[in-house]
Amino acid sequence: MTTPLTPPPTSAARPAFTRPVLDVVGDANTLALPAEVNGQLRVQVRGQRNRIVVADTPRTVNLRINVRGDDCSIVVGERCVLIGDLQCLASGAHIEVGALTTMLGIRLLLHEAGRVQVGRDCMVSSDVTVHNSDVHSIVDVATGLRINPPADVRIGDHVWIAQGTLILKGAQIGSDSIVGAHSVVTGTVPSGCVVGGQPARVLRTGVTWDRRLLPWPGDTAAP
Repeated sequence: MTTPLTPPPTSAARPAFTRPVLDVVGDANTLALPAEVNGQLRVQVRGQRNRIVVADTPRTVNLRINVRGDDCSIVVGERCVLIGDLQCLASGAHIEVGALTTMLGIRLLLHEAGRVQVGRDCMVSSDVTVHNSDVHSIVDVATGLRINPPADVRIGDHVWIAQGTLILKGAQIGSDSIVGAHSVVTGTVPSGCVVGGQPARVLRTGVTWDRRLLPWPGDTAAP
């Protein structure tokens, strides 16, 4: 006799809708957030004249936003999946995330002034970290001057970033590209290519990607 499978409880199927949790200290800060989110949104601000915008239609959220400075901005487009940390840890730091982007475990950290842009319809896996800075100074002994300034990061539209990737200051990733798991991206990635390795190098060109599992040539299971 076969025992029927018991379906999982429906209450566990989706996160509960909750109000954003706000902890804001400072003057002239502007926050435009959904009244409720499907998950958790925690926002902490210490500074002045900061602007935080999360569009009204995020699909799922388990996100911490942390601002430590003045004149920063974090802007997230519509219908995103947002899991991870977005942190501006210096004055004049700016983060932009395009609409329809899914981030399943990102740490996006700006320790110095600058900008990190993530384009529209990107797919970012878990344990992905993005830096615009080396976090500490490298100093030339002869001159006493710092020689490792910060640099902006730009990720184009429709980019797939696989698990465990590290994206360092100055990285520029072209649209429609794919970054392999556990890669370290330090420079420019052309559009429409696959890169991988430490540091990442081009493995194939002339490609794009699709969120669906499409049939492949010779797939006997395809209709």
